[in-house]
Amino acid sequence: LDRVTVPPPYRTNPRMFGSMGNVFLDKGDSDMVLGFSGTGYLLHVRSDEQIDTLHLVPRLRRGAPAEDDVAEMDPGVDPVTFFNSLSGLAALSRDEDGNIIVIHTERQVERASREMGMRVVSQTIYVSGLSPDGARQCADTEVPIAIAGRPRAVLRGRMLYLIDQIPADRGDVRTVVREYEVDPLACYG
Repeated sequence: LDRVTVPPPYRTNPRMFGSMGNVFLDKGDSDMVLGFSGTGYLLHVRSDEQIDTLHLVPRLRRGAPAEDDVAEMDPGVDPVTFFNSLSGLAALSRDEDGNIIVIHTERQVERASREMGMRVVSQTIYVSGLSPDGARQCADTEVPIAIAGRPRAVLRGRMLYLIDQIPADRGDVRTVVREYEVDPLACYG
């Protein structure tokens, strides 16, 4: 990360690295696109030089915290309130045409026991697509998931693989993998 400009929320509030510190990367032959889970933009970098900053506009999702809010965030802020107020980048990929596909997740959490910390009550997953220069964006198509499971989304180019759990016979749970082909410039997902 010493080769890119780290977004302001991470420079002004070190707590962001602890709670939203994941970085997602798609590396090409001569460039890369990367995004931090707690910001609303992506960095397009070539040979140690930042080419562009692409803003991810929220449509259905909650979005990232405002930079001013992060800068002024009290270190003692309630983590439940914090997590329930935002969505975070969860995956990043590019297709063969250079279009960028991203996954955002939102979790509704509640306080569990002191030992367990927080537990996830529900989760929503969104897929968005951007043209290579960010000029065209299709934001936030909700991805169908089972209500009871804790799904994981993985991107490989245009392919979205959703690992999910669904109810089965007699109270059992089955793990399934759903496969979707994302059209990054079609706003229905």
